[in-house]
Amino acid sequence: MDQPPDVIIGANGFIGSHLYHYLKNKGRNVIGTTHDASIQHASLAYLDLCNPDKSFLEATPAIGNVYCCAGVGVIDECKRNPEKTAQINVHGLLEVLLNMQKKGGKPVYFSGNMVFPGTKSDYTEEDTPKPITEYGKQKLLVEQAIQEQFKQFVIVRLTKVYGMTRGDKSLFTSWLDAWEGGGVVKSVTDITIAPVYVGDVIETVTELTSQEESGIWHLPGTTSGTVFDFSEKLAHYFHIAPALLIPSVQSEFHWLERRPVFNTLGSTKMPLVNRKQFTVEQAFEQLRAQYPSFEQTFN
Repeated sequence: MDQPPDVIIGANGFIGSHLYHYLKNKGRNVIGTTHDASIQHASLAYLDLCNPDKSFLEATPAIGNVYCCAGVGVIDECKRNPEKTAQINVHGLLEVLLNMQKKGGKPVYFSGNMVFPGTKSDYTEEDTPKPITEYGKQKLLVEQAIQEQFKQFVIVRLTKVYGMTRGDKSLFTSWLDAWEGGGVVKSVTDITIAPVYVGDVIETVTELTSQEESGIWHLPGTTSGTVFDFSEKLAHYFHIAPALLIPSVQSEFHWLERRPVFNTLGSTKMPLVNRKQFTVEQAFEQLRAQYPSFEQTFN
């Protein structure tokens, strides 16, 4: 019997695109969606969570895993437009998931540390969520609905996810892009993070789904520190002039919502998944090849 296709909601996004190509390279049958109607991509179906049209699945009798990678991830945008963003992040997504449930779809939801208040470090799966941002509240609403409506599900809470592809606008590449253009980077000293590589996220999540596991898992990075700590390490590695990195604090950015101080997670369950994660130092080595313009600084 043919394996039912997996669905990736938001297959053109940061995590979704990595997941899409990973599963395709593994020979999986995958249906990817995008909310961007301007994308001319024959392999991606159009799906707008503001007004979901599920007709693209009418000819699909059964569905496997449904990876939820779409949504509004800008914290201040969720605060500025809570109803509009909740339609995408919560109501529209759940409408699609419940529709796919009729065909056997199992939700795989990417949540995050924002479901916690961030008053301490290393929240585990046993800690009680209590979000302080609108974005975190929306994440928690989806978590709760999935647990109530589905018997089988995977919820993975992530910390800050980074990539190693030039121009992907993730944590380290955004800083390198700025420095390459002669810009100054301001990074905060009062927010602690534990960055995790997107490749580790993809491999761990697909391992969980292949084992037919069900529940909530935390996937933190291997090292924690302030945002400034990581920018300083990167600047030191690439021999960036000290004047191009300025320490700052949250209040200087005039955000609509104050961010949690601790954006780290611990886990009592993830060690059961036997994987060795990429380190930040290894990431820097990989990034060196992506940014040859800095090569002269290594000579």
